[in-house]
Amino acid sequence: MLYCLSAKNFKWILSFSLLFICQAFAIAQQNGISGRVTDSSGEKGLNGAKVRLVQKTQVPDTLTTTTDQKGQFFFKGIPSAAYRIVINYTGYREYVKDYFRPSPGVSEIDLGDVVLSGSYMLLDEVVIEAPPILIKEDTIEYRADAFKVKPNASTEDLLKKLPGVQVDRNGNITAQGKQVTRIKVNGKDFFTGDPK
Repeated sequence: MLYCLSAKNFKWILSFSLLFICQAFAIAQQNGISGRVTDSSGEKGLNGAKVRLVQKTQVPDTLTTTTDQKGQFFFKGIPSAAYRIVINYTGYREYVKDYFRPSPGVSEIDLGDVVLSGSYMLLDEVVIEAPPILIKEDTIEYRADAFKVKPNASTEDLLKKLPGVQVDRNGNITAQGKQVTRIKVNGKDFFTGDPK
């Protein structure tokens, strides 16, 4: 059986073909990928997370967006292909997932909640000590435990270890060449009036 195409039939087939192509193009343009980036609690969305959609082809094509205040993102007009989604947010581990975009008949893929896990590094214990000598205007503070003396040593033995402090034979104390008139221990007067 031999069919002959008339101009009328040809126009109808051409119109139908163009309509089919336009509809397929419109569906492809409506295809989208969406999701919500959250922390491990799942309660709050992460605002400003960087989301990259990398098409896995010989010449990769990358789309980039950031999440809104609710942590949501959306890519529209995504053709069918294999993709990699990469999500970065400061203080969290990078999220990477590969997937295939289904046929153009599917209008949108919702990835749901994408949970980022924290990127924490445990530090060793840090011990902070006050400096052994602290100068405040006309007062010099010494941290006694920073200067080693023998067990059961006298106060005079400790004073002789302090830099800039001298104790003479008579028990007079001078610091930086000036006579010491008051000594405080833990902020309270220890020798009142006569440090000797």
